[in-house]
Amino acid sequence: MSRFLQERLGEELGDYELEVGSAGLGQPFKVAQQYVNHIGDTIEVLTLEGKKMQGVLKAVDGNNFTLTVQEKQKQEGKKRPVLVEVDKTFQMDGVKYAKYLLAFK
Repeated sequence: MSRFLQERLGEELGDYELEVGSAGLGQPFKVAQQYVNHIGDTIEVLTLEGKKMQGVLKAVDGNNFTLTVQEKQKQEGKKRPVLVEVDKTFQMDGVKYAKYLLAFK
């Protein structure tokens, strides 16, 4: 893109910087369709109690969404807690925010 602009506009621009971004990518979800679009993606949720959780958005059903999170749980016969996947269901209007977590892989 930078080369294309330089060819079209010529050298008169001098030094310039081309910045490309996606507006609203890290902003909280505002409508239900945003939840549906991010099924299978990692999101961050801040509950009304102030607890932050990160997990994979598993399902959306009406005003509810299900998040798969990893929690440490004590299991019988083991000395240390182990990480297990737990599904948690929230209401869209029952959380302070939910937003997509951008991952650079």
